[in-house]
This record gives sequence, C-alpha cells and structure tokens, in this order.
Amino acid sequence: MIAKQSQLKTILLVAERDGQRCAGPVLIAGIAVGVGVIQLSTGTLKESSPLSLQMLSLLVLELMGPLLVSVLGMALLLPRWIDRVASTGHRAWRRSVPGAALIGIVLMLMFFSASLLAGILITPRSELGIELFALLAKTSFVELLRSLLRSAGFLAALCAWCQWRADGPLRQGHRKTYIVSNLLMEGLMMGIGLKLIWFLVTKILPMNELIR
Repeated sequence: MIAKQSQLKTILLVAERDGQRCAGPVLIAGIAVGVGVIQLSTGTLKESSPLSLQMLSLLVLELMGPLLVSVLGMALLLPRWIDRVASTGHRAWRRSVPGAALIGIVLMLMFFSASLLAGILITPRSELGIELFALLAKTSFVELLRSLLRSAGFLAALCAWCQWRADGPLRQGHRKTYIVSNLLMEGLMMGIGLKLIWFLVTKILPMNELIR
C-alpha cells in the first residue's frame, strides 16, 4: 500500500513538472487557433458569431485539438523522456506514461479553454458572458470527454513509443540529440497515424455497418 502511494505521488510530481513545461506553449497555441478560426469564419466566410464559435468548438474537440496537443507535448517533453530512459532504463515508462496521460487531459482542457476565450474576445459582439454560457450550453459533455481521453491516450502512446525506441540507441552509445531528432519525426508520423486510426474506427466503420 505504501509502495503504491509512493508510486502515485511520483507520477503526480512527474506530471506536475512536465505540465509546467508545456502549459505556456499550449495556451499560446490555443489562443492562436481561436483567433485564427474566428477571423477566418467571421471575416472571410462572413458567418455569424454564434455559428463561428460553434465551428471553433467543433474543430478543437473533433479535428485538431487532441492531435495538436499530443504532438506539441511530445516535442516539448521528448528530451525529458529520453533522460529518464538513460537514468532508469526500460522501467522509465512506469512514471512517464501515466504522467503523460494526466498531462494530456490537463493540456487539452487548457487548449480548449484558451481557444474558446480567445475566439469569444474577438467576435464582433461584445456580450462576453452571454456568448460564453451559450457556447458552453451547446457543447456536448460526451464530445469533450472523448476529446480529453483521446488527448490522454495519444500523448501516453507517444511517450511509450519514444521511450521504447530510445532504449536501444542509448545502449548503443548514440547521442541524445541524434535520438531526439529521429524520434521527433517518428512521433509526428505516429500521432497522425493514431488520428487516422481513431477516425476509421469511430467514423468509417460505423458508416459501413449502416450501409450493410
């Protein structure tokens, strides 16, 4: 029991330190996405403010949010993941992977909140409170939960993959900078692959079943 509590505390500390490193860039990315989508929708496409905000919420939750958060988190945390493999070997995943899952949930909430607040602030209408509550009322809790779980799963999978792939080169004496450079591209491709797999499982396969 004491050992489990100690392990849980270690995981939480790892998640806290890693989350602090990722918080700023994720918030900036969320603000940029919120401003960009609303400007495109209200300016170029001439859509109404409520419709633009709904579009922003849908894009963040269903299309770009989990993938962008997980890939950005991987790019920021990859050196730390490799350092843990170098210090503790293949057992590093016991702390890093659960920590990455927790970080994925928190970062996705931060990204979603930052993008919505930024989008609301630049909409032509100035009723901030009314716009915010109206948008939250139309946001599906199930969609938000699925987005959080995807972000957690994607970042945890990327962490496990990167640490597994880094173990061999570290044993062979390769430099950490060389390993990081290779794993960045591999992680990006894996993130896109996870997104495609999720899309196939949740969208394409159910449609095929309905057609049959």
